[in-house]
Amino acid sequence: MGRYAHIALRELMTKALNETAEQDIEIQQIISNNLSMLQQAFTEKLEQAKKENGISAYKDCEHLARYFLMGIYGLRTFAQTHPEPEVLKQLAEQRYQDVLR
Repeated sequence: MGRYAHIALRELMTKALNETAEQDIEIQQIISNNLSMLQQAFTEKLEQAKKENGISAYKDCEHLARYFLMGIYGLRTFAQTHPEPEVLKQLAEQRYQDVLR
């Protein structure tokens, strides 16, 4: 699955989580677990990039994964009032580059 497909999937899960959070605790737990697995997958990919010298050996991959996902949460909120695709794409690319530094 490509980078943007993961982001889209994450966005759908976040939206579902927000919509069901007050309605169904069991569904909320399932979605939360899926989001945790996504964060773990990002962490693992960043660890792989670190081993392959794609990112600095001094980076905390778990922290970077959280930072990246936090950016996705923020981007989703930003998109509610600024839905221009090109702007959103630029911001997503910037977040991605920030993680790789």
